[in-house]
Amino acid sequence: MEERKVTREGKDTNKMIIMEIIQFRINRYGNTPIFGVCLSEGQNWLVIRENEVDYYLGGIKFINKKFIRHRIIVDNDAMKLTILSSKYSNYEKDKSVIESLNLDKNTDLFQSLKNKSCLLGVGLNKKDKFFVGRIENIYEKSISLRTIGTFTEDCGMMNIPFDKIRFVDIDTDYLNSLNLYMENKKGMDKNK
Repeated sequence: MEERKVTREGKDTNKMIIMEIIQFRINRYGNTPIFGVCLSEGQNWLVIRENEVDYYLGGIKFINKKFIRHRIIVDNDAMKLTILSSKYSNYEKDKSVIESLNLDKNTDLFQSLKNKSCLLGVGLNKKDKFFVGRIENIYEKSISLRTIGTFTEDCGMMNIPFDKIRFVDIDTDYLNSLNLYMENKKGMDKNK
């Protein structure tokens, strides 16, 4: 099976390769490192499949590169490299999510995410500033997000400037669980 990878020089390759596992920190998000399998990288955004613990691959995380600090390639853990590279080949749907994304322009990236109608989590300039919702509109320097609460209640619209966004999460267990609950809730409401 072939994997798509954008090299550090920005060139596409179609060779079977071992995916890079990276570690980094995000400004103002403490000193706990974030690990992940690098999926793609553009001028403004880095995309990873997050490795939250041991050999578990979590959701897809889009990181605003201007807030990344202490980024390194993890190449000293042969077992982790082997396991995560093998497991990653099971994530075929990642290709469809990232291959059409423009990671060089904020408006293009967020338009693509809006078109996918996915529930997303947005981490802002402080660790306790995390909002869940769907993108309603994209502007030149911001997005409007229809936010939901922890019980999927509508929490209104929020305008979020691109320069405040540290990261965007999609396809996490938490977000998929909320989405599943909302779909089931709609089905139950229709049956009333």
